[in-house]
Amino acid sequence: MHRFLKSQAINDKEGKHLLTVEYFKPDIQLSFTQIEVGEKTRTALSKLTTDQQKIALKGMKQFYLDTTKDNQHGAQAIRRLAVIMPTISEEEVCLVTDEWNVYHEGSVIDSDSTTQRIDHNWASVFQEKNMQGKFKYSVLQKLVKSLLSLAHGNADVERSLSANKRTLTPDRASLGDLTINGLRAVKDHVKNHGEPHNVPITKGLLQASREAHKAYSKRLSDEREELSRKKKLEEAEKQRLRDGEKEREKEAKK
Repeated sequence: MHRFLKSQAINDKEGKHLLTVEYFKPDIQLSFTQIEVGEKTRTALSKLTTDQQKIALKGMKQFYLDTTKDNQHGAQAIRRLAVIMPTISEEEVCLVTDEWNVYHEGSVIDSDSTTQRIDHNWASVFQEKNMQGKFKYSVLQKLVKSLLSLAHGNADVERSLSANKRTLTPDRASLGDLTINGLRAVKDHVKNHGEPHNVPITKGLLQASREAHKAYSKRLSDEREELSRKKKLEEAEKQRLRDGEKEREKEAKK
């Protein structure tokens, strides 16, 4: 941004605050003679006519504008992803955006990176270190690995629906969510061990078995109390409406 924007427009901003810079406004942009293009480019431009120089510099400024626009949109997308990922804390959201900007500015696309497996490519990126010898993208690494671990298909969902269908037989159609989750957890645990007799009998399992009925009774009691509380609230709301209706009728008679 320093290459084509005035210093006072961005000097006091960093990280996510750079996204608020209205870089497209002409009044904060440098003139064609002030934008930073490098000494070699300036030397080459000096050999052109005035009109040719203006055309070339206009194209360079437009390139800076387009690059900034793309970078801002990319940073916003990364920020949105970081916000919804449970592996990224609230404090790390800003850090991952900053690291993305650093990566975006320094990334170079070559023939190897376009044909390389995406996980191998990111693995090489995450090996980069800063001047202090620390990894440059420690937080971005968490986000990328979390995103790459997400399934791209719905096979797991389909299998889960099929398993639920086998569990919810016609004579068990009234099972609650907690019961279904419990049955699924038991089946999955047994499946992981191959056969029921291979499941290890631990102290925790025995304790859970002894307290199963107690936990079930407590859950039923809590559900009854919650249902009773909701009914009382509904009755109170109905009574309030009836009282309000009576008051309006009295006012109308007056």
